[in-house]
Amino acid sequence: SVQTQLNEVIDSSVGLLKHDARCRDITFNMELDKNLPKINCVPDHFNQVMVNLLLNAVDALEQSQEKVIDIKTSHNNHNAIIEVADKGSGIPDDIRDKIFEPFFTTKDVGNGTGLGLSVSHGIIARMNGAISVKSKKNSGTKFIIELPIS
Repeated sequence: SVQTQLNEVIDSSVGLLKHDARCRDITFNMELDKNLPKINCVPDHFNQVMVNLLLNAVDALEQSQEKVIDIKTSHNNHNAIIEVADKGSGIPDDIRDKIFEPFFTTKDVGNGTGLGLSVSHGIIARMNGAISVKSKKNSGTKFIIELPIS
């Protein structure tokens, strides 16, 4: 673990995905807190979480006209807050509670292992953080990560 500026990791995650064919039509709208305190973490692990959330958002926007992903960082006295939001298909109420369970997937066989959010949840938990989701069917999804400021 090292003191890490999460904005830099987010920048590199987005930079990576801009070259991914799936993301060709996507606009990444970043609103990063210039005074975001550093967080003690393994940058590669946080990058893995970001890439996972961003690719899920890309999938959710497949049928959407508005191919925009909003990425926002902010902080309060205790936590750095990272939000990843899309205006895609949303997560139906009946499965929202299951999305962080291992092997749970809504994707077709062969397209998703169902491990992405479970692994992401585990990484955030090991950082003593929390990850939550707000979603409405057909009006988008927002993942909120809160990480303690070291």
